[in-house]
Amino acid sequence: MHPHVSLFFHSRMSAPLAFNPLTGCPYQAPSAINTHSLQHLCRHTIVNCVGLKNIHKVEQLPLPPRLKGQVSSLSLVDFFIDGTSLSPQSQDTGLYPATCILTGDHLNIRVIQPGQTPPESENIFARFEEDNHWILVETQIESLRDVLLKSKETNMPVQETIIWKALSSLVSYIKSNDVQPNAHLSTDCIKISGSKYYIEILDGTQNDMPVDATANATYEAPEVLTNEDPDTRALVWSIGCIAYEALALEPAYYDPTGTNPFAAYQNVMAGVIPPMPTNGSTELQDLISKCLVANKDNRITLDDLQTLLSSHL
Repeated sequence: MHPHVSLFFHSRMSAPLAFNPLTGCPYQAPSAINTHSLQHLCRHTIVNCVGLKNIHKVEQLPLPPRLKGQVSSLSLVDFFIDGTSLSPQSQDTGLYPATCILTGDHLNIRVIQPGQTPPESENIFARFEEDNHWILVETQIESLRDVLLKSKETNMPVQETIIWKALSSLVSYIKSNDVQPNAHLSTDCIKISGSKYYIEILDGTQNDMPVDATANATYEAPEVLTNEDPDTRALVWSIGCIAYEALALEPAYYDPTGTNPFAAYQNVMAGVIPPMPTNGSTELQDLISKCLVANKDNRITLDDLQTLLSSHL
């Protein structure tokens, strides 16, 4: 067995509380697994050789048909979802961070409810049916917010190449999808998987609450909060807030005390511009200063911002 897989088994013996996404209940994971059975050793050896993403290629191996089926057939017992650290959001979205017991890979398990059609995506590399549900095995995608939180925990700055690419991907998405000025942008709408960037934006009407509940921050422009004829330059303001947070590792407008959730809203309305982060390149600081301008008429346009971002890729 691959060494890191063996370590994974031992580490899980000390924290065996798992979560079943079909029943919605935690359960006590087995404290011991018979890793000495021939079937178990064969399956783990083969899957670790071909890789979980290529498990379908097991069918091409010169193996007995019955063994091929045993090796390549996945089920939920092949994945560990930690029931002690699961976010409530997972049950709302049906997306669960997990670890593959076969390989130790970190990935996402997505549960598709009966009657729903499983989506097609390049992030999905395996799927199987269990209890009338489709279970999708997906590449684990982090949001930019996740990246910033890790950087803050480790006291390490975010690589600026990540920031430039993330902002450029966001602007390209906005222009290609005719995103409305009152759309809610934040560091959570930029998803990162390896070298690929994906955008998920809450679009439509103005938010009932101007403060992002997750970040305890606001990313909306002054004219959005006052409903004073916002245009695409309102999105430029939001992008400036995202760039600021990527450098400072703190939102540009938020309530650090946690006692006054409207403090961020009030600062935006007053046209208060936060002090520029001292770290980061002068080019990125210049971008932020062009975006965070209270008077939208003096703010950089979305087209000019795209040009500026393109010059740094």
